[in-house]
Amino acid sequence: MKFPKHTIIALAATVLTANGLFADVATYEYTGSDFNVVNGAYNTSEDVTATITFAAPLADNLSFETVTPLSLTMMDGEQTFHLGDPGFTATTEFATDGSGNITTWLVGLEGPEIFFGNRNTADNIFTENNPGVNVVDQGQFFDVLAPGEVSYGIAFPTPGTWTLESTAAPEPRMVVVVLIGMLACVGAGRWRNRRRMA
Repeated sequence: MKFPKHTIIALAATVLTANGLFADVATYEYTGSDFNVVNGAYNTSEDVTATITFAAPLADNLSFETVTPLSLTMMDGEQTFHLGDPGFTATTEFATDGSGNITTWLVGLEGPEIFFGNRNTADNIFTENNPGVNVVDQGQFFDVLAPGEVSYGIAFPTPGTWTLESTAAPEPRMVVVVLIGMLACVGAGRWRNRRRMA
């Protein structure tokens, strides 16, 4: 049976849509060590945690390089920042081993600079594990309840751990939607052909 051109175009569009729906995304979770240096609002039972999602799992044997995420959320027990928060900048640098496990990283979200007196600072949360350079987790913010004071929590020299939590597969309902779309296209073509033959 020969399908009309518009049916073939519709089927192609459906397949392209399906490719987008079926694309894997990879979510990694970070859990840091408890802070061992604190000031102001922070305490030693708090730590840095992060959730970061990429369009695909991190490649094997990455050198220390920037990898752009789809989303990033960081928390330190006192504040929560997200990729895309107004005025915030993100740093997402990673290295991996031969199995794609994260070995070296610098990940952070930092807000706009705040100036007071002869100092300047910025609310931020970051984690870094770069042996020989820096191994530290930190959260800090300008404390409006104590003017001129910066609250902070710092954990060093023991790095936390990254875990690959999920590699998303297509949801069953999405598969059904795509199949229905394809069947509808085929059915429409057959119905038109029958009308022409009648």
